Amino acid sequence: MKTALIAIAFAALTSATPTFSAEGVQTPDAQSPAQVLVGQGDSLLESSKYEDAKKAFNDAIALDPQYVDAYDRLGKVLMLQLKYDEAITIFSKAIDLSSGDYFAHFNRGVALYHVKKLDSAVLDFTEVIRLYPRNQAAYNIRGIAYFELAKIDEAVQDYTKAIQLNPGYSKAYNNRGIAYLKQGKTELAERDFARSGEPVTRPTLTRVNKCVF
Repeated sequence: MKTALIAIAFAALTSATPTFSAEGVQTPDAQSPAQVLVGQGDSLLESSKYEDAKKAFNDAIALDPQYVDAYDRLGKVLMLQLKYDEAITIFSKAIDLSSGDYFAHFNRGVALYHVKKLDSAVLDFTEVIRLYPRNQAAYNIRGIAYFELAKIDEAVQDYTKAIQLNPGYSKAYNNRGIAYLKQGKTELAERDFARSGEPVTRPTLTRVNKCVF
């Protein structure tokens, strides 16, 4: 069973701008009720209280249906619960509200991958790369989707780009090694497996291979 990829490497985006009191002293904006609920949901999520967190995020959305971050947080909970179809719906709503929400595109791409909608997953990761060209994980996972679509050359190109962005990216080395095996390039595969931190003994072709996020 595939384990869920939870894209929590991206920091939550907050954009409160300061205001000034009558005396000219800079003060932070007061949080809206929806923002307060999202903060509560974040705390519940950190405590793995998923259902309570979902309620807080849903309540925030009810108060402010345009609150993109609330959809992103709700989608993240659904990903943790492996409810990929529901997560896709929520991330799609976030993207409808903000087409440049790369967090939503990334996570929707992961969810689409898990439900085997690989062509759609590729489109989402392509959009992430357009918005955030140095996102090594997007290249790596798009490479996995290409691999499973039997587009091995494209997969190798994506893994290579991920490695260029992060020369220590062991997962991308592992995945490129698997792709090289598929191409019959055993020596290149052996070299990549060694770089991945999981060297194997010959013959490599007996290795049980699995691409990793």
